[in-house]
Amino acid sequence: STVPTLHEMQRAFASAINDERFAPAFGASIRTNGLAGERRLRVYRNNVMAGRAAALAAVYPVTRRLVGEDFFEQTARQYAGKVQSISGDIHRYGGSFPYFLADLPGLGDYAWLPDVARLEWAYHSVFHSPLDPKLNIRELRNISLDDYPMLGFSLQSSARLLVSDYPVLRIWQVNQEDWRGEQTVSLGEGGACLLVMREQQYVSMQPIDAGDYRLLDRLARGEPLADAAECAAAGDPDFDLGAALSRYITRGVLVGCVLHPSRPHPET
Repeated sequence: STVPTLHEMQRAFASAINDERFAPAFGASIRTNGLAGERRLRVYRNNVMAGRAAALAAVYPVTRRLVGEDFFEQTARQYAGKVQSISGDIHRYGGSFPYFLADLPGLGDYAWLPDVARLEWAYHSVFHSPLDPKLNIRELRNISLDDYPMLGFSLQSSARLLVSDYPVLRIWQVNQEDWRGEQTVSLGEGGACLLVMREQQYVSMQPIDAGDYRLLDRLARGEPLADAAECAAAGDPDFDLGAALSRYITRGVLVGCVLHPSRPHPET
């Protein structure tokens, strides 16, 4: 029979670790010395699953505290068994965990839990993201005012936007070990629009107005300034485009301006 290449062996080993259905076939190819090949694989599998679950516990401490250690461990193990790590950097593992939580049956009164997990992932991911340099304001001065409506911006790499129907920031704050304020949270406080951003080694989680959220969200999606501003103003009659641009460019939230192609004027 043909001898498998190293790459083929590595892929087969990974498949056997991540899916028990492949374990018997690969286990049979292992030279054993007192311990069956499939049992040897089980040791590796347990270590891998434990490592993934531990990574989730490190990223989602508030979620873990809210549901309890036993429930979190069980849920993390289920997730680890279904979702593989696709990067050599363990910090990148677990981004879909909030959506996994949302699909769990019987959340009931914990419908807000996935959004708390989303906030924790945003905090984690911005902390491990590169910090883009601020936009040089001279780049804007060289652009004609007539071209401003088609101006586009990128969102800072170490920034995330999050919107929720629940007071997720308050829930997060109350569940910090050093929190000394009011210990209860009323879901009646309403939702939140948040800008999560790393500033050097500090991560800020700032509530922002709905108009600002819509502006930043649309710009992050690649829309030109005119469309993003129209969307922002539609939901917030007090929205001030000039003030918002100044605020988020100065802070380094909006970076990398580009000009979108101009739209043709409709014939009259």
